[in-house]
Amino acid sequence: MQIQVNWKTILLCLVLFSGMLSVLIFSKNKQTFRSRASGTVVLRLIPGTVTSRVGETFSLAVLLDTKEDTVAAVDLVVAYDEAVIHAVGTNPSEQFPVVLIPGSVGGGKVHVVLGTDPASPQRGAVPVATLRFEALRKGVTTIATTNQSAVAAVGKSDNVLSQTYPATVTIPSLNQTARRLPSSSPSPIPDGFLQKKIPRPQRVTPTLFPYQNDRIPTPPKSPFPSWLDAIFQVIANLVCRVAPCGQ
Repeated sequence: MQIQVNWKTILLCLVLFSGMLSVLIFSKNKQTFRSRASGTVVLRLIPGTVTSRVGETFSLAVLLDTKEDTVAAVDLVVAYDEAVIHAVGTNPSEQFPVVLIPGSVGGGKVHVVLGTDPASPQRGAVPVATLRFEALRKGVTTIATTNQSAVAAVGKSDNVLSQTYPATVTIPSLNQTARRLPSSSPSPIPDGFLQKKIPRPQRVTPTLFPYQNDRIPTPPKSPFPSWLDAIFQVIANLVCRVAPCGQ
């Protein structure tokens, strides 16, 4: 009895898996799965603008916004200009771990089909995969999800993908440099100016006055005898005592 139950479970999983895969393959062959009238799911490549340099590798994330739908699988086809950039590879996200069709790159396209865990279909804004590119030459190019992409939702048999948003990649020239600000260094001195001789100021030696050669003049001698001068001095002193003499 236990063996019968296991076989029934395995058979049910195979039916669900084959049904999901058949829906995706049928959309490619019959072109009936491309209608976007019934869904509101949005696919974005983020960041929307990328600046890289020649020889550098950059990554883009594929973001899925399911709106009111519950998504079970994504058939992703992304186009790029292989003359400007080169696709390196793809990495599935944790929300879409089941690789239904392995990623392939070449011819200017990246193609991969990813599914969710059968017990955990995704709803809301969730990442699908990461795309890696290498910049080959300068230019401005666009990486976009093509109309061959499709999204399968639980309970719906047609494509629920409604809108996609591309990414723009700018690769500057190798010799492109930033504009430099004017230098604040002083202007160079003209060559002729350096050849001119600037006269040096003459050194002036101060002249000292010969004070040592000067003689203090001696007062003239009195015409009177010295004893008479003494008498005059005594009289002058007496007079100054009576009436103070002016200085």
